[in-house]
Amino acid sequence: MNKTRISFKNHRLTKDYSQKTIANIWIKQSPKTGRNLSFQHFLSEEKEKEKLFLKTIQEASQVLIIATPILEHRELIKALLAACNEGVRVYVLVGEARQLKPLAGKVFIKTGFDFQGSFILSDPTNQSKGAFLNDSFRKDTFIYENMVFEMDELQINEFYQLFCHWFWNRAPHQILHENQLAHPPKAEESPYGDIPLTKAHHLPELLDTIYNGSSEWVLSNLNSKSPYQQGKNKSVITSYLGNEDSFVIDLTQDGSEVLAFAQDFIPKAQFAVVSQSEAWLFPSKDAISKDYPYLIRLNKLQSTELYKYKNQIKDQAEYKFSSLKTYTELEGESFYTLTKLKSKNTVVRNERLTQIIPEVSLGDLENPIWENYLEEKELLACRVDYDLELHPIVLPNGATPDRLYADWKKIENNGKGKIEELKFAVAQLNDKQKTIGDRLKSFLGSFRLGKNTKYAELKRKIETLSTAKVLTIRDGKQLYAAINKIVTEINEETIELNDELAEAKAKADHHDQISRAKEELKVLEKEESELKNKRIALEEQQVVERAQLRTEQAEKQTAFLLEYFGISAKEEYKIKEEYTVFNQQLKFAFTTENWSKIRSTISLKKGEVKKNRKQFKKNALVVKHIEMLNSEAVKIDDMPKVLERQFQGKFKEIDKQISNFADKIKRKKLETEKEFVYDKKTNKKISPLARMQKRGKKKVVSNENQGIEFLKPQEIPNEELPTVGELFTYQKNRYLTIDFWEEYAEAVTEKERLNIRTICIKNQ
Repeated sequence: MNKTRISFKNHRLTKDYSQKTIANIWIKQSPKTGRNLSFQHFLSEEKEKEKLFLKTIQEASQVLIIATPILEHRELIKALLAACNEGVRVYVLVGEARQLKPLAGKVFIKTGFDFQGSFILSDPTNQSKGAFLNDSFRKDTFIYENMVFEMDELQINEFYQLFCHWFWNRAPHQILHENQLAHPPKAEESPYGDIPLTKAHHLPELLDTIYNGSSEWVLSNLNSKSPYQQGKNKSVITSYLGNEDSFVIDLTQDGSEVLAFAQDFIPKAQFAVVSQSEAWLFPSKDAISKDYPYLIRLNKLQSTELYKYKNQIKDQAEYKFSSLKTYTELEGESFYTLTKLKSKNTVVRNERLTQIIPEVSLGDLENPIWENYLEEKELLACRVDYDLELHPIVLPNGATPDRLYADWKKIENNGKGKIEELKFAVAQLNDKQKTIGDRLKSFLGSFRLGKNTKYAELKRKIETLSTAKVLTIRDGKQLYAAINKIVTEINEETIELNDELAEAKAKADHHDQISRAKEELKVLEKEESELKNKRIALEEQQVVERAQLRTEQAEKQTAFLLEYFGISAKEEYKIKEEYTVFNQQLKFAFTTENWSKIRSTISLKKGEVKKNRKQFKKNALVVKHIEMLNSEAVKIDDMPKVLERQFQGKFKEIDKQISNFADKIKRKKLETEKEFVYDKKTNKKISPLARMQKRGKKKVVSNENQGIEFLKPQEIPNEELPTVGELFTYQKNRYLTIDFWEEYAEAVTEKERLNIRTICIKNQ
């Protein structure tokens, strides 16, 4: 009978993807009109913007106020300084205190308040002028496509009220001097009390009203913090990049139209169009997330102009968002997915792919399910033809014959050697027990009784096994089952003996530790007693030196009085002429020789000289004389204090030593009272498995703390060899090789029995 050899197969599969969909994409579209965005009320030219704000500053005659998150525009700062020089009162509110050095000390500055947008008002209560910018006043602020417009009277009044509320009630810091720039002090309380906000469009609650009435919005980008709320049938114009994807998707699914431009074309301001004559402006994309957001209601002329601006940019929109499109609808179109906004995609009509599958199971090769092998690339085509070439799995290079073959071979040869190992192991147990030292025997108790009988029984079992004959595989299994049972018993005996020896050693060590601790405790207690005696001696010395000091102090007082004043308990002595002159100039008049009164007189005279220093300025020697007298008298008075400080230092040091010894004695007493605790699990130093004997005899270790080596149980293979093909191993996985289809059914049975990963063929 001829056999069919296993080989590869070819097949072609055509799949239709025309109705496959792509979700959430930006579709490129052509502009409907030309780009003409020049308006009267919303300035676009850089020079016009700067000119409007400079003119507003220059026309101020009494008061000028400016609010901006950052003030770094050089020309505006120069104009503000010029207004100051002409007598105009300038109030500045900024978010960040930087680049303000030219203005510090010349204008009233408050800082640290978080807000968006910038505006300048001149003479807000009389012939006022005002201009608004939705950005900060930085160096290059006017070159961007920001929203700039001149305010009408109503807007000026409302922004003036908003500024007063922010400046006097909200700003946390103020700067009145240049040296306050680095660390602005806390702002003083408002001299006008609380200035409330009464205008409704300064409050975020008005957003609901604006949202319900408006149909179209222009926003810098879309995210959960935008002033726009989700709803149906709205029109939103935003930027192509920088949006929150989930927010854009939700808008489209609710029926809203979302259009977009390149990032740098959309102005930073955002606005909502309610009608042709009503519109609202938001200072920036994050205004609603700030602590104090506000809205700007535009007048009719501004709203009409903004309405035209909105229509122009809507016709100019470069992208339109779609939540779902089929490949057919997108054929030939340029579009961008949310995950790859910078990668352009286009759907083509047809594609063709050749796929070679180098490894396929033999079962699938015989009866394949073709779709399972399609590796669908990121193709954008309405139809794809797949040419498939399937190759069967080949035995990996480096695979070796499975060790099951070698394991069955060992069964025939290892019987006698294993029995000799058992005899030697029992002898080790006997020898180990005999060589236990007397010191450990006292801690083992009655454990050693009865072990000789147990070891004799093990020897008898081993002798019985040595006479057994192994003629078949079944005989080998029975022999090694009995051998392994005895191995287990010997290992258990070894574990028990080692555990008992380890515990006895632990008890001996504990006994030695307690003895050492008691000896050390005696030494510590003796040293502590010596320190206490030393302290008593120091106290006695202190009493003696105090008595001596009183005598010495009295002598110094008498000597002081004699030397500088000639005062004596018995008679008056003539003192140095210079001291007599000094005392006369100081107008000393001593009517008593009492030390405390004389000491008080000197102190009072020193205070008088210090208070009337100008009077004594011409006679510096007199001043020096009274200071010398006071210094000498203080030294005599402080003699007891000096002595006490010396003794206090000595007492402190010796008390510290006594305290340290008390702590050491306390800890050492705890060591002498420590109970013996032993845990067999945590005190085993060597795992039984780690010490298993691989093969052959091991010598008994002489150190009594070491255990007897363990025997490794004989592993009897629990699997029969395969009945078909050849069994290999590669990287811990099994492979069964066959050559012909007629062997496949039996190989499938062997795969389950032997836990084979793959049925394969050898290298051709």
